[in-house]
Amino acid sequence: VRNGLYDALETAFTRSGVNWQDCDREDCGDGVLILVPPDVPKNLLAASVLRELAPVLAEHNQANDRRSRIRLRLAMHAGEIHRDEHGVVGTAINVAFRLLEADQLRRALAGSAGNLAVIASQWFFDEVIRHDPASDPAAYRRVQIAVKETRDTAWICRPDDPYPREDNAALASLRPGTPEGGNGQIGRAHV
Repeated sequence: VRNGLYDALETAFTRSGVNWQDCDREDCGDGVLILVPPDVPKNLLAASVLRELAPVLAEHNQANDRRSRIRLRLAMHAGEIHRDEHGVVGTAINVAFRLLEADQLRRALAGSAGNLAVIASQWFFDEVIRHDPASDPAAYRRVQIAVKETRDTAWICRPDDPYPREDNAALASLRPGTPEGGNGQIGRAHV
């Protein structure tokens, strides 16, 4: 499963034009923290990587027995990070991990016939997804999350089993929230 996860991520990033070798990765046992270089356009993550990842996961699952199949939760956020002798730290990292642990994201994947559920922070949705038609902003549902001390709005989509359009048509036109964050991009995938 771990090999399948890394193969799927590398394939999706590479097919999207994001050099996998340029991304810093920290293994999390059953997942991976991916730090994308700040010069990579964020819309590649929200549009191209997600568009490539869902079919790659489906191909992996069709080629493997039930025990090796992957269903993936993925969080997208951007912000400042700091490196020390133990790895990376920062509020942006904490937010990405909290998004990934949101009950709404777990339920989105559990209730999906697909293999991928994605959550984006309010900042990432407002600054990247909302302005890029290729990111399909109408496919996202707005949710309020509460994980540890993090309470915020986030946006969830299921790329390979989309929510009905009539439920979200107005979501993409919502007024943006307060921007936050800075350079660097964070994605974390979890099996």
